[in-house]
Amino acid sequence: MTGLPLHESGSLVLWFPNQLKGKGADAGPEETLTHYTQSLERFLGDYGADNPSQGVTVVLPSDTPTMVRTGLEAALEGLVGPGLFFGFHNRPEPDESQWTVGGWAQPWLAFVDPAGILRRAERLKSWRTGLPASLLNLLMQYQDHSRPGTAGSGD
Repeated sequence: MTGLPLHESGSLVLWFPNQLKGKGADAGPEETLTHYTQSLERFLGDYGADNPSQGVTVVLPSDTPTMVRTGLEAALEGLVGPGLFFGFHNRPEPDESQWTVGGWAQPWLAFVDPAGILRRAERLKSWRTGLPASLLNLLMQYQDHSRPGTAGSGD
């Protein structure tokens, strides 16, 4: 992946699609901000349970109103220790990606390694607590081993 801010230990990328159908297509800036904030807070609860060393890059449609962008940055400030980055896209979505849950097309959750190679992608879901095992395996493989308490049994 090029053109997005990424963390040196790899990044979890949350890619919010353009809302072309359903409630998301008709939503105003306040409702859009609420939806994005709730989706990210739910994800960050799972992210925080596993304490990964990777940062999070949130990718929003390029036509996202400024009020939504700044509100989201303010609402999430300080919640991601390794770093929270924002990027923007101008990519059309295929029809099947516009299937909605509660009227909103769901974001993609991806893992991009430090070289910018996409290693995993799936629709964002709610897990019981923490992230799925296959994603955790990637996070452990690419984690920052210089962090105290994360280098393994010889730490």
